[in-house]
Amino acid sequence: MNNLDIYQIIEKNHFDLLNKIDSFSENVFEKDRKPILHFAIKKQIPKEIIKELIRKGVDPNLLDKRGRNSIHISIKNNCELEIIELLIEKGVSIHLKDQKGKSIIHFVIKYLKGENSIKMIEFFISKGFDIYSQTKFRFSPLHYACKYNSLEVIKYLQYKKIDTNFEVIGNETILHLACQNRNEDALEIVKYLVSKGFDANAKTNFGISVLHSACKKSNSVEVIKYLTEKGAYIHAKTLSYKTVLHHACQNKNEQSIDIVKYLISKGFDINAKTDTNETPLHYACNKNNSIQLIKYLISKGADINAKTHEHETILHFACQKNSIETIKYLVSKGFDLHDKTTENWTTLHYACCSNTFDVIKYLVRKGVRVNIKTNNNQSLLHLACQNRKSPFQIAKYLIEEGVDIHDKTNFDQTILHLACENRNSSLDFIRYLIKNRVDINEETILGENTLYTACKNNLSFEIIEYLIEKGADINSKSVYGETLLHIACKSKQSFRVIKYLVEKGVNMNAQTIRKETALQFACQYSSLEVIKYMIEKGADGQVQNKRGQTILHFVCRNVNNSIEIMEFFIKKGFGINQKDIDDRSILHSSCLNRNSIEVIKYLIEKGADINAKTQFDQTVLHLACQYRNSIEVIKYLVEKGVDINAKTQVNQTVLHLACKYKNSSEILQYLISKGVDINAKDAFENTPLSILVEKKNQKGIMLLLMNDADMYDLEKEEITQTFCDLFLKIYSLNEDVYQLFTSEDNFSDYQIKSSDYFQFNVHKFFLLTRFDNNEALLQKFISTCQEKSKEDVQLVLNFLYSGFHDFEQIKQALIKQSESSPQPPRSKKSIFIPHAKNETKNPILRENLANKEAIEEFFQGMGFDSNWVKSKKGRKGILQDFHQLFQQESTKDFTIIVEEKEIKVHKLVLITRSELFKGMFLLSVQDSSNKVHDYSRKSLETINQLIYFLYHDEFDKEIHLTNQIIEELEDVKDYYQLNQNSIIDLILEDEFYIFNEENNKN
Repeated sequence: MNNLDIYQIIEKNHFDLLNKIDSFSENVFEKDRKPILHFAIKKQIPKEIIKELIRKGVDPNLLDKRGRNSIHISIKNNCELEIIELLIEKGVSIHLKDQKGKSIIHFVIKYLKGENSIKMIEFFISKGFDIYSQTKFRFSPLHYACKYNSLEVIKYLQYKKIDTNFEVIGNETILHLACQNRNEDALEIVKYLVSKGFDANAKTNFGISVLHSACKKSNSVEVIKYLTEKGAYIHAKTLSYKTVLHHACQNKNEQSIDIVKYLISKGFDINAKTDTNETPLHYACNKNNSIQLIKYLISKGADINAKTHEHETILHFACQKNSIETIKYLVSKGFDLHDKTTENWTTLHYACCSNTFDVIKYLVRKGVRVNIKTNNNQSLLHLACQNRKSPFQIAKYLIEEGVDIHDKTNFDQTILHLACENRNSSLDFIRYLIKNRVDINEETILGENTLYTACKNNLSFEIIEYLIEKGADINSKSVYGETLLHIACKSKQSFRVIKYLVEKGVNMNAQTIRKETALQFACQYSSLEVIKYMIEKGADGQVQNKRGQTILHFVCRNVNNSIEIMEFFIKKGFGINQKDIDDRSILHSSCLNRNSIEVIKYLIEKGADINAKTQFDQTVLHLACQYRNSIEVIKYLVEKGVDINAKTQVNQTVLHLACKYKNSSEILQYLISKGVDINAKDAFENTPLSILVEKKNQKGIMLLLMNDADMYDLEKEEITQTFCDLFLKIYSLNEDVYQLFTSEDNFSDYQIKSSDYFQFNVHKFFLLTRFDNNEALLQKFISTCQEKSKEDVQLVLNFLYSGFHDFEQIKQALIKQSESSPQPPRSKKSIFIPHAKNETKNPILRENLANKEAIEEFFQGMGFDSNWVKSKKGRKGILQDFHQLFQQESTKDFTIIVEEKEIKVHKLVLITRSELFKGMFLLSVQDSSNKVHDYSRKSLETINQLIYFLYHDEFDKEIHLTNQIIEELEDVKDYYQLNQNSIIDLILEDEFYIFNEENNKN
């Protein structure tokens, strides 16, 4: 009985037949390459049968083509915990990640819901699992919970202190992902995250806003309404000029029409165009079963004659994916079925690519010509062979309608090549084409015959076997010298196919033009079982490729099986410190290929030279930063003694590379904390900061500036508007915040007394913003304070001033600050924590910061829910207060008179910004009526621009004032005897002060 019978036994539940099998000699895959045990788990067979399969030789550690083991599959199919316990007992790893870097916990969160998810997470934590793992795209378990799971799980993960600020590739926030959640509590999740301070206007690197994500993926119009109520900018556009209406028209949920109706009610331009001239109607047509949405858009004035920049009509888009009813409706509206794009594509070309047989048949009957070719020589038959729905049926119909079966593409591909590229092609389809005399050994311009193409695209064993039986050349090679065995290993073909090719006599030690063997490809892509078989059959493991890379260099590229394959070769005596022609060792290659921390540890434990350098003087830490390894790998290498300040041949430190290749802020902070030279220059005079400025990495810039990165080496042309915006945001804005909340002068305009008559001087504005400008709540707070002790009032003021909710974090940060700063730190270095020099005056630096229970009790006594304390404003609280200050008319207490016009400004703005732009305000005189008369004779427009620049409240506006500001400061040059560089220094000077003692003496 062969292994294919086992699949049938499991499929039909004939488990009694297992008793007739003593053991399985091998574990082959079925057509879609599921290992036997994965197939059994998917069929939910009993635990006893799984035990029996393992006892008879089924390997529980086999991976499928996506790199998933049997535990991943068990979780996906919601198996009982006892099956997972059995698999762990049999040695299946809980630490393995699939090819996308998804861990066991990611699977748990995606496929198990609510309480079941939490119980399973707790189980894996008890087994030593790292709950903080990230995928290749840096998605944490919390990201996955926001996208796939419930609010209950999100709160649980936050309780576990999973960082919400992981920088995922593409810069999606967890609020973006929450807006894609389709569970019942999706709206509550979004509300919860917004209440925690997540920005409703955050954008990805592609300009996709939170609202874009919601419109495209959410199944609830209420989510969209809530976001707009919370200030989400409804007219935002992506980098490709897609509006949220474009995204809503792509939404595949049934409720998408409600979202579209809501957006149009908000005044959207229904004919807005992307950078390729696509309208929302184009997008609506490019999805299945959207006839109601299409009718609605047309009824609201959508332009039915709109064309893209390639002259694609609405009907072209509809023919790709939409139903025959939709296409008939559009035809009834007068659309021309025979329209062609600039690439000579007709509606029938689009339909053959990706639509159903009935649509194609309808278009042919309507007279669309079948023998038109595209500009790159593709016929309808070529496109039909790539159709993933019913390629055989469509191709057969087109051949019967007269399409030439022997046509070739510009790459010399026959329709048999294209059929062998399509994984949905059946054996019957291949048989039909060969029966109709399509040449089986015809080669493309890359030298690939149909058998090579079938192996390359992972077609089934039966198709490969049939092609060989029909005379396909088994010894053919591509123009790169790759044999069938090379491409089978490279394409992760099943053990059964590889074994069959070896038995048919394919040369196992043949080399490509780069001197690569099939065994090297197997080490990179296949399992240990395949590798062992090939070595047993005579594959040479000592061959090096053209770049001098050994077999272990290739093993480093195998993301799934690196450790076990490495162990196999190291036991056979393969050298662990061999280098390629660039002097890259195995450990270098492991960092280059972003291997897991377990692989790095294993190599070092086995004697890999941790201090080895490449030809370009790169250490393993350089490569770990260059190729964005995990924080765990970088920490481990530093702990093992890799020199953190080592430089490459072009004088780049690890920090240069971490900044250049977009490592996370967490990694940048760690490297800085370990003493990396933050101001080091490479051979091209680049500092880490200048690299971040070039990359427009605002988080990184902020981090380096907070850690004393030197700005003086930045070139003038690097001082872009974006950088000036950020610079003022980091420095001046927080200088204002600092003075607002720490000064004891006339800004402290409220006195609060405790029950023992101790008086606290506080800011009325500060308290008002904390109570959402509700005077009644403020008075209630003051009355409550009069009933409390000095200590209790002090404690609550600490909480309100801080803007933090992690009390222990505040306490530790303040302790660390006082220990490391014998001199008071400059205010610009502290974004949220005020200065130690005000310790005797400022309530925030008092004790009892960690007494959370007392604070909650205080507010509960005022009638507040305890959740109010936890959810209020978050870490952006103080900055939000600052913004509210500049929006309130009541606090605009200065008036500038220009051209007999009055401009109202805030005293705080002029005072805190006056040193930064000293010249402007020393040319002004204030009289007793709090009116500032400007004697510099500037125009009203100029003064307005300068005031706006000083406020600098709305950072996302498209303003370009930098040069104008510099020109204005030029006018005070004579007053200060300054040169142009000094004027620039007015913006960039470290201390915001252009006088020193020597200047004052002069």
